[in-house]
Amino acid sequence: AGAAGLVGWSRLAVSTALGVLGAARGPAVRRPAWFVGLHRGLSGLACLFVACHLVAILADRFANLGVLDLLVPMRSSLSPGALAWGIVALYLLVAVEATSLAQRRLPYRFWRRVHYLGLGVFLLSTIHGLLAGTDVDNRALLATGTLTTLGCVWLILRRSRSGRVGSEAIVLE
Repeated sequence: AGAAGLVGWSRLAVSTALGVLGAARGPAVRRPAWFVGLHRGLSGLACLFVACHLVAILADRFANLGVLDLLVPMRSSLSPGALAWGIVALYLLVAVEATSLAQRRLPYRFWRRVHYLGLGVFLLSTIHGLLAGTDVDNRALLATGTLTTLGCVWLILRRSRSGRVGSEAIVLE
């Protein structure tokens, strides 16, 4: 369960970084197909591994969590706060992925605003990973997670300091 969660989180981290790097204003701005495909593929893999994470938790007899424990924040008696962060991240992930799959049928501004929730997914899942599970005391994992998170935060801050979104979007051709 923990391994699936970590792999999902790592895919989410790279997808978040790519999303911030490739952010540009307006639907007419084109990014190379490989870049968009990589971003989408990593996001899809993150969803797949999050699903594996949830199934593995349900199968784990030690955790003894039911479906409602994984869907209702603060319901579980096992680390309710830590699980709540992950549950909220899950709901945001579903919103971002669902609107991304329906992107061509949605107004661009609506899709874009929902897509910004991806930053929240990364932040909340990071908090969840730091507080829940059996690997919270693993120093190598903590160092890797900290460096990855700092890298994503640096990219987000760099993007937000540039003024309008997309003013320094990376041109990849």
